[in-house]
Amino acid sequence: MLEYWIRLWRLHGKPIHQVVLYLRKTNSPLVRVDELQVGETRHRYGVVRLWEQDPLPLLQNPALLPLATLARKAGRSTSADAEHLALVADRVAAIKNPVLQKEIAGGCHLLAGLGFSQELINAYFTMGILDDSVTYQAAVAEYTRRASLEGERQGEQRGIHQGIQQEAQSLVLRLLPRRCGQLSHEQELSVRALPLEQLEALAEALLDFDGPEALNAWLAV
Repeated sequence: MLEYWIRLWRLHGKPIHQVVLYLRKTNSPLVRVDELQVGETRHRYGVVRLWEQDPLPLLQNPALLPLATLARKAGRSTSADAEHLALVADRVAAIKNPVLQKEIAGGCHLLAGLGFSQELINAYFTMGILDDSVTYQAAVAEYTRRASLEGERQGEQRGIHQGIQQEAQSLVLRLLPRRCGQLSHEQELSVRALPLEQLEALAEALLDFDGPEALNAWLAV
């Protein structure tokens, strides 16, 4: 927070009021921290724990409706969750601008996922409303990008593993005839079917082989 404050001050030289907004309820003591104090340096900032906030003020501003989904009136029970989401959904439905309405509804759907079941959310905010949401589209694009990168990484790892296994197969199949004579078709197939770990073990064991029976005995274990 201090680093952000310094950067903003350097850029704008204007008064800065900082607030950390915590969305999901947690018992971590960090959500109670509102200052940094090191030696003579003391930097304070505001902290808002959304689950402790009265939702009524948030319900008055359409832009704050997504945050209102996670605000809880004092003493509200879990059984009142459906009533609360229904109230937020009614406020979203009252937005006359259809583009703004879809954006706000998309934000409500996404943030509600931090505190409610998917079944309950879908009862009031259908997935169809997200189709035109730039926030949802950005989230999908980021997920797709990460999935693509993960797929490429896994593909590279599989390719490396396959390359190592093929090299191990080639080495073992070159060495075995020197210790066991010409391999039968069945023996060669058995060797090619071995996973990398067993190929490595066979590469060590074959140094003690003295004929095809030794290979057969090893494969039979």
